[in-house]
Amino acid sequence: MTRLEETPDALEDRRAACRRALLSRLDSDLAGVHAALNAATAGTRLDGDRPENRGERGALSAEGALAGALAARHAQLVADRAAVDALQPGARSRPGLGALLIAEDALGAACTWWLAPGASGDRVLADVIAVSPSSPIGQRWLRAEVGDEVALGGVAWTLIAVR
Repeated sequence: MTRLEETPDALEDRRAACRRALLSRLDSDLAGVHAALNAATAGTRLDGDRPENRGERGALSAEGALAGALAARHAQLVADRAAVDALQPGARSRPGLGALLIAEDALGAACTWWLAPGASGDRVLADVIAVSPSSPIGQRWLRAEVGDEVALGGVAWTLIAVR
């Protein structure tokens, strides 16, 4: 059975497997960012005293900037995870959030793309690449319709189906 002949149940099983794989990656990223955030804030002074020299002030400022960036990344990962959790099952008729896009290159090689929040071009299944709709690649897929050609990294993909 080809990807175009998949039953609705088989499609939902694939979509669920993609979702589980992406959630696993997001959970792993969250754990790493959380640990880094704890390490970055561990040395921050909490006694309220002004650092005694310029070097110490610079180090404290850098720690604060790093902690701020890590906190922002943590918040983004939490939001992405919640958005993936909220994805609704079911087939799509146009490229959009949660859609599985089946495309072929000029040689007939097929690839499936999944539009999902928090995705970063990871291969979530052996034959599925997850991309964020807000990414440049995701934006190209969002504008495509079945039959359109989308150029990605020097390869021209023709969208043959949206599921």
